[in-house]
Amino acid sequence: MIDALGLMLTTLLWFCQAFFMMFVKPSGEWLLVIPFTGVLALLCGVFLWLRQGRPQLYLLLFSPAASLLMVFIAGLFRGKAGGDAATPLLVGFLAAQSVFLAYALYRYRASWMPVMLFAYGFFVYAIFSAFVAAMAFTDTWL
Repeated sequence: MIDALGLMLTTLLWFCQAFFMMFVKPSGEWLLVIPFTGVLALLCGVFLWLRQGRPQLYLLLFSPAASLLMVFIAGLFRGKAGGDAATPLLVGFLAAQSVFLAYALYRYRASWMPVMLFAYGFFVYAIFSAFVAAMAFTDTWL
C-alpha cells in the first residue's frame, strides 16, 4: 500500500518535472514535448481561470483524481498483470477521461478558453498516468 501511494505521488512529480527538463541540456527534448505542453496548458488555464474568477470549474478536478486513482490501483497490483491483460482497463480509462472532459467542455462552454486548456492538460496527464500504470501492472519499467 505504501508503494502504491509512493507511485501515485511520484507520477505527479514526474509529470511536473517534464516541464523543467525541457530547459536542461542535453536531454531528449522531443520525448518531453507532450508533457511539457500539458503542464504549460495547465499553467495558462490556471492563470485564465483566476483572471475570470469562475469557481464552478472545480468539477474538472475529477479528471486528475481519476488519473491518480488509476496509478494507485496499478501500484497495488504491481507485477500482477502480464502481457496485455491491463490494456482493456487502460483503454477504458482513457475513453472515460475523453467522455468526461468532452462533457466538461460542453457544460462550461461559456468560459471555453480555460476549460479547453484544463481539458488538454488533464488529458495529457491521463495519458502519462496510463503509461506509468501500464509499466506498473507489468512491472516493466523504462
